[in-house]
Amino acid sequence: MASGILGQEVITSSSTGTSLVVYTVPASTLAVVNVNIASISTSSQTFNLCNPDETDGTYDTADTLEKDSTLQAKGIVERTNIVLEAGRSIVVESSDATGVVVNVWGIEEAV
Repeated sequence: MASGILGQEVITSSSTGTSLVVYTVPASTLAVVNVNIASISTSSQTFNLCNPDETDGTYDTADTLEKDSTLQAKGIVERTNIVLEAGRSIVVESSDATGVVVNVWGIEEAV
């Protein structure tokens, strides 16, 4: 099973304000992940972090880990030890068109 970096995305003008799927747990797999959301912008922005069981970026309120949270200019937000079952995704939305990088790393284990 995989370990290390499991997903990486840079939010661009084409993905601003949309739900960007950064990582999805494969079938018959359990994952423990850490999420790093880093600003490479000179302005602050807001972001949402979710872990839905859909793989198309849609999510319900119950799937929300962070809602309209502020990411300071050149700042970092990390969430660690998120346990995900098969089919769950890490989804991020940002208000900034060019200034957010998302990294998901961790381990996967067959179940």
